[in-house]
Amino acid sequence: MSDMEEGSEDDDDEDEAASSTSQRRKNASSRRGGEDQGASTSSHWQPSPIIASRKDDEDQVASTSSQWQTSQSNSEDDKDEAVSLSSQIQPCEDLSQEDFRQLIVDFAKWYDGFKLLGMLQVLFKDIVDDVHTLENAKSAMNLLSHVMASGELSQRKLSLLCDTIKVTKKFGFESKITDQLPSFQNIKEREVSSFTKYRTKLVNLGKVLTKENIATLDGRYNLPQTKEYKDSWSLILDLELQGKLSEDKLKSLIEVLKENGMELAVKSLIDDTEDEEDEDTASSNSKWQQPGQEDETKKSKLKRKMQEDKRKPSKTKRKKLVNQDNSEEEDEESETVSSISKEQLLQDEKIRTYLCDQQMKTCSEANQFQPAIMQSRYRVDIAHMFTDLNLIKENKKKIKDPKPVGLDEVLAIVKKTPACKLLIEGEGGIGKTTLLRHFSYRWANKTDKTFEGKIVFLVNIRDIEKSKGVLDLIVEEIELENFSLRTDLPDNPMLIKRFITHHDKDIVLLLDGLDEIQSGVDNPKSLFTGKILPNCIVILTSRPEKIDEFIHKSNVHVKVEGFNSENIDKYIEKHFEYFEEPNLGESLTKELEFDVPFNSRKHWDVYSLCKNPMLLLLTCIMWEEKQYLPTDKSILFEEVFRSILNQYNKEKKDEKIDKFKDTPKPLIDAMLVLGRGLYESLKVNQLYIERKNLRGNEDMVTLALKLGFVYKDEPHSKSSFKQIFTAPHKLLVEALVGFYLSKLSHQLGEEEWHNIRQNDNLNVAREFAIGFLGAKANKFLNHWITNRVTDYRNLITLFEFVKEEHIIEVENALNDYLWNSNLSIKPRINEICTSLKKCIHHTHHNDKDANFIKLLRVINGLDTKILIECIFNEKLSKEKGIMLAHILIAVPNQNQLFQKISILDENVIEHLNLERQKLNFNYDMTEYIMQDVPLTSSFLVHLLCNSPKLSTLDLISVELEYGVLDSVTDNLTRQRVRLELIMIVFSPSTLSKVSGCSLASLLAITPNLQHLDLSNCSLSGVIIDDMIKDCINRGVKMECMKNLYFSENDLSKISGCSLAPLFAITPKLERLHLSICSLSGVIINDMIKDCINRGVKMECMTHLDISDNDLSKISGCSFASLLAITPKLQHLDLSICSLSGVIINDMIKECINRGVKMECMEYLDICGNDLIKMSGCSFASLFAITPKLQQLRLRNCSLSGVIINDMIKDCINRGVKMECMEDLDISDNDLSKISGCSFASLFAITPKLQHLDLSNCSLSGVIINDMIKDCINRGVKMECMEYLDICGNDLIKMSGCSFASLFAITPKLQQLRLRNCSLSGVIINDMIKDCINRGVKMECMKTLISVTMT
Repeated sequence: MSDMEEGSEDDDDEDEAASSTSQRRKNASSRRGGEDQGASTSSHWQPSPIIASRKDDEDQVASTSSQWQTSQSNSEDDKDEAVSLSSQIQPCEDLSQEDFRQLIVDFAKWYDGFKLLGMLQVLFKDIVDDVHTLENAKSAMNLLSHVMASGELSQRKLSLLCDTIKVTKKFGFESKITDQLPSFQNIKEREVSSFTKYRTKLVNLGKVLTKENIATLDGRYNLPQTKEYKDSWSLILDLELQGKLSEDKLKSLIEVLKENGMELAVKSLIDDTEDEEDEDTASSNSKWQQPGQEDETKKSKLKRKMQEDKRKPSKTKRKKLVNQDNSEEEDEESETVSSISKEQLLQDEKIRTYLCDQQMKTCSEANQFQPAIMQSRYRVDIAHMFTDLNLIKENKKKIKDPKPVGLDEVLAIVKKTPACKLLIEGEGGIGKTTLLRHFSYRWANKTDKTFEGKIVFLVNIRDIEKSKGVLDLIVEEIELENFSLRTDLPDNPMLIKRFITHHDKDIVLLLDGLDEIQSGVDNPKSLFTGKILPNCIVILTSRPEKIDEFIHKSNVHVKVEGFNSENIDKYIEKHFEYFEEPNLGESLTKELEFDVPFNSRKHWDVYSLCKNPMLLLLTCIMWEEKQYLPTDKSILFEEVFRSILNQYNKEKKDEKIDKFKDTPKPLIDAMLVLGRGLYESLKVNQLYIERKNLRGNEDMVTLALKLGFVYKDEPHSKSSFKQIFTAPHKLLVEALVGFYLSKLSHQLGEEEWHNIRQNDNLNVAREFAIGFLGAKANKFLNHWITNRVTDYRNLITLFEFVKEEHIIEVENALNDYLWNSNLSIKPRINEICTSLKKCIHHTHHNDKDANFIKLLRVINGLDTKILIECIFNEKLSKEKGIMLAHILIAVPNQNQLFQKISILDENVIEHLNLERQKLNFNYDMTEYIMQDVPLTSSFLVHLLCNSPKLSTLDLISVELEYGVLDSVTDNLTRQRVRLELIMIVFSPSTLSKVSGCSLASLLAITPNLQHLDLSNCSLSGVIIDDMIKDCINRGVKMECMKNLYFSENDLSKISGCSLAPLFAITPKLERLHLSICSLSGVIINDMIKDCINRGVKMECMTHLDISDNDLSKISGCSFASLLAITPKLQHLDLSICSLSGVIINDMIKECINRGVKMECMEYLDICGNDLIKMSGCSFASLFAITPKLQQLRLRNCSLSGVIINDMIKDCINRGVKMECMEDLDISDNDLSKISGCSFASLFAITPKLQHLDLSNCSLSGVIINDMIKDCINRGVKMECMEYLDICGNDLIKMSGCSFASLFAITPKLQQLRLRNCSLSGVIINDMIKDCINRGVKMECMKTLISVTMT
């Protein structure tokens, strides 16, 4: 064919295409005209339901589409479209412009819902060539409008949408529209034509890069000024824009990835890495070149493609060739990956060996330390320093009665718990650090196998700086030059970090001192919650303050209680044996009166100190010197001070101090230097000081640090030059601070005294200061004589620490100080005295002439009932209100008083408030609990407005009349009050007359609310609907809300579309309870659909309870969608929901088809549903997609033995194991057809099963006999079984020998229930005889076997 003929033929094709295009436009125009005239038209594409933002999105698409059509009407693209063979998708001739707009809107919302804007920016970079436009796109819709402007996307050119779905693998959108738009079918089968292979590889790369990878690449390409990319897409896009990443630099990138051990990233790029022909490369690179450039046009490329197609082999031949080529490519790739893997394995082994050797050397000497108080006298073995432990929580289950455990028991629990997170709680100096050091010592010396095969790192949390993490501290301890010489690897710290990250299952982190964490550091929390290094073992120590969240996240929680009497006795004996003075040990033990009840001991204060190893050592030293122990704490610590100073003097060969008051001035001055420095530390809850922060001349500072009160504690980081000194116990710090305050308090300014009065960290230091001053305690307490009424309230509480013999003297001194001052509050104090004397008169106390301080103390000691009587003895509302205000200044517990006065009328409340305003004080309550009393709006407003510290409002069985809550919220809103409430409980109460608007207002003024309980409050669906709508309309977001309880309210009239927005405005919601709410399957279906349409995900949801609702009309598909949008769900209760086996079957199938896994699910309750039509295969699939399931409840589900048999068989055939299952309840089902062999197999695949309920299951003695025999034959042991219930089964044919065997294979069985089992005395006789003959003992059995014998 000649060139002219070819050109003619091409022109004909172009004319035909143009004609076709013109006709399509006319058809579209005709359809639009018909729509304008009201004519009905049909279309393959049906718009989805319109949501709130559709109009704005459509306007943007319409505007862009119109501009594009105008500018491109004469372009060659229209001609090329008709003959395009690369498109693989035919034009949608019946797709109107309106339908096209809606398609783009839905497509954009789909990708925005998955937060994939960054991925699209990378994918569309060659199309949207304006860098500013690309970087500043705010949404997928915004980006697509620019793609349309490029001409690559229109209503007749949809290839790009299909290719985008194929490359990004978001095939869910295909299923949404496949019925309406046949052209979108089989997207998985199509070849990508809109994007180059290079662009596709970048998308694959972005999908696999982890946060650690991103940080590594950021450093590699951008140091010294890293950019801290938010995700992989911003990294890739930025590197491309900088010119550091391009197709010709891809091999260089692969080398960088290999060097840093990013195997997945390498694999994402080495697919099809063979060099392409120059022509093909040019073709791929020229795909988006502008017209007029010298590269080939689309037309010529398509022509070449047609000619190549003619030369292609037949279909059969082609298939063989493809298979052969693929095989060769796979072999080549396999060799490449294998090479990378071997190289990586060798590198990892070198790093592992090095780290293991280094850590073992470091930890092998961790058993010895020198107490500061002992100077250089001797070193103590920490193996002798352990104290008692109490196990509070195991396997995330709180133990009702914490039990004492030994160290080996704790380690055994850690060993059997995957990625265990152990929290060790204890007071300062009680032995937490010692415990961690002992863990590391036992590992290093291989005396314990708990951490065998792992690498242990001991980290001081206080050394973690804001910009660093635990890995940084670990690396800083490693000599990189030595690392490089030993391993022949680069001295690159990222190699070590990468190894630890990739092998976190082999890492143990001992993190010491959460309470000393620096402000702004979040790394330990991320490690403990599994966000970082999720597979490593983390053992964390902390003092008891502010650890609630860590308790919740822990697998195991242990409390260090300190030595008990037996341990104290042993310690004393060993101590004095060491110094060859055993008689002193015996006399000290006798003095401590271990055989006397605790409350009767004269040294109960000393005994409390002796629970701590370090203070027990001091006690021994004091007894060694004087054979005397003071009973008063302040005198006791003067003796402690004297003993420590004498140890110093002994080293210096100076004269011994016999009485603390005779201590030389230089030593006192040095103690005060130390006390002042520790005062600054204690204010922020730290027990250590830096040398540079100590005030005084160099010689005095040096002396202070040598006395023995603190020891040098080198910082963890070798790059740090800080000189840090730590006290061995918090009490010693507090005593030194108290000593400083008692001596030099006159040097402090008023601002500092305000801090001393208010700072909770100084509570014990204040107690010590008062004790050290004795009869002169008023010198310290004078600073509570101020113009602030609340300071007098706090002053009275401090009198608890004034010695009895000094109280009158201190009272009088304070009173004199008050009346000799120039305070403006004195006239008010006269009024308070008059009021309080009147109150005391009602109680018949003879204190008419008492001074102000005395009056406050008397009121402080009176019972609440007596005080209420005094108030109500006043006749006038004004007098009642004023007296109440004055009493509230002195009472120890304002909450108790307020519980009794909620019934006061508005006049009393008004006068109370006026007097409170005159005296300028607020209430210091942190919680208010009210039960079974009516509440008035005036009282509630007064309480909430004037209790700034109130965090909990608990109103139990309270009836709020119509308008009360409205009045309260209106008043608070008008006064611009923002409440600091964290928890509000109304359950159970009657709130049927409360409006949804009022509840929304309440939420608006409680921005920090985390827990809201409205269960059993007679609320309707209409009220909750209105509440949610009003929140949305007013822009109220419950940013902090974690727990919502709506159970036991009639929500039958709530709409599913209301519940979806609820999740949108509670982004941190963890628990939602909707049990017994008359919800229907339709409501839940609508809720789930609306969540998906809006792109709402319940990212933080861990507990969901929708039990006792009729969900018979819900679809299994909806349940699967619910599980997809709650990825962290741990606890799901669907009991008594009228669910069928068909629904559950469909749910499981849909989950598997969509790849939905319930990775975090631990508890599933489906009791009381008719699952007779459920298949055993479905159950096996359920266990496969819930790998962490611990508790499964299937009571009363109409299950048959056949279903359970099939379930177990299918699990075994598919290799499904319920590794984490601990609690299984299948009671009240007819399992008469189950085989004993199946039960044995069940125990084999549930190795951690602790609790099994088989009561009322129509089991026979034959089945149980067979079960036990099969277990023994197969060597199956129920090692963890603690509770077994077989009540209500006919076991008349069971043999006593089988019972004995049962006990042999359940060594930890604690409770066995056999009530109503038709057992005979003969069977029990045989059981007991066989146990004795075989030596079987029920060592752990706690509950008496409940047997009903026939």
